[in-house]
Amino acid sequence: MAVIERSLVPQSSHSAIDSILKGLKLCSRRIQQALSSHSDELLLLHRIYYKSKNQHRVSLFWRRLGEVRRYSVNLEKSNIVSIIEPLRASFFGPDAINNPKLLKGSWTHVPSRESVEDVSRRLNACHQLLEKMQDRLLAAYRSFTLAMQTGAFIQLLLVLAAITSRIRIIALEIKGALEEVGSSLQRFLRLDFQLDMPPVEESAQSSEGLSSLSQDSVFPGDNTPDDAKNMAALEATSHQAIARVVVHRKEQETKVKVTDIPQHQSKQKTRDTKKPKDEIDAIFSAIK
Repeated sequence: MAVIERSLVPQSSHSAIDSILKGLKLCSRRIQQALSSHSDELLLLHRIYYKSKNQHRVSLFWRRLGEVRRYSVNLEKSNIVSIIEPLRASFFGPDAINNPKLLKGSWTHVPSRESVEDVSRRLNACHQLLEKMQDRLLAAYRSFTLAMQTGAFIQLLLVLAAITSRIRIIALEIKGALEEVGSSLQRFLRLDFQLDMPPVEESAQSSEGLSSLSQDSVFPGDNTPDDAKNMAALEATSHQAIARVVVHRKEQETKVKVTDIPQHQSKQKTRDTKKPKDEIDAIFSAIK
């Protein structure tokens, strides 16, 4: 998480940051206590669900129980404390997460606005989960109370209604704490302080290098008369050198062709002239 040193923050914003940190600390403790109670209720809900699944899995109220269990598991997986605590620790330096003793002192850093906005978006998603969870828990509680009127499995339904009511109260407590955290983060984002970053200055060497490059570089269309003469001379000499090389290669090729072709033809002629004589002598010798 990106942080900014305290020396770069104006003195007028220090008191507001102190109150924001105090609110984050209180809300974090409230959420921790509520989630601890929620884990106990969820553990009891898991035990009842696995013990009675085979017997009541076809019942209508059991579907409501599965929905309560699913939302409770999602709330536990969201781990809201792990979102708030790193943000609170970022006010006390990068080592405050591993060293909780630093949280007892005064704040030395401030998180960047991008980091605070990211945390605010994640907490907003948790808040939406809690809102939807409240509606589903209320519907499940009504379903359990209606099923009690039949008189069947009244002990189980009474326990399920009590657990659902308890989880809904805990969800309301976490939701209220999250709303306070959100308001604190909005207060922080409204603080009017800007960081004066030093401007990037180009060195004299780089400017000299750029000027030398611009002077030494030659572009077509920007040449002076002297440069044009030099370029024409270079082009002429390059064309002469290329022509000489080409002519020299052609002469070598013609020499090779002229010298090799007669010798090859003469050898073939001698071989051809000798072969008929040998054959005629052999024929005459056989006749004799």
